Amino acid sequence: MTPNTGPQNSPTALEVELSHILQWSSNNKLKLNTLKTKEIVFHRPRLPNRTFLLCFPALKGSPLPRCLELPLPLPSPHEQHINNIIAICNQRLYLLSQLKQQNLSEQALNLIFHALIISKITYALPAFAGHISTAERNRINKFFRKAYRRHLVTQIFDIGTLIETTDSRLFRS
Repeated sequence: MTPNTGPQNSPTALEVELSHILQWSSNNKLKLNTLKTKEIVFHRPRLPNRTFLLCFPALKGSPLPRCLELPLPLPSPHEQHINNIIAICNQRLYLLSQLKQQNLSEQALNLIFHALIISKITYALPAFAGHISTAERNRINKFFRKAYRRHLVTQIFDIGTLIETTDSRLFRS
């Protein structure tokens, strides 16, 4: 790629592309903050270290970050799914604690725990259970222990047992 042109397949100059982006932003009542906008030059990792020319002098250059400054290792989709489930279940646990403060019976708390939390955790569990790491299993079990310690449920659940139960239910059906 030469300094002021786009990729090899594009006849459009980069300055023209930037002006189109700025015009589109303006038309849509968006402001492109050029002080915060960085230009990143992508190249093959095995190329010798050399200085790449920046195409837009108005924008500051940024050294090519490793994996675009994303945390390494990247969380897997299953890990993200577990994080989302635990976050939602923690919100629902707070709701249960509010209901407990209103003197809701243990039986009713158990019923609501099953409806709001166990159902969330076991939904599609056979599909991703094989991808759950030991650390993620421990986090889920820690969540169950927290619910038990707060007396929001009358038994401690175990993710391993739930996986076995949902798997056997799936294979029986």
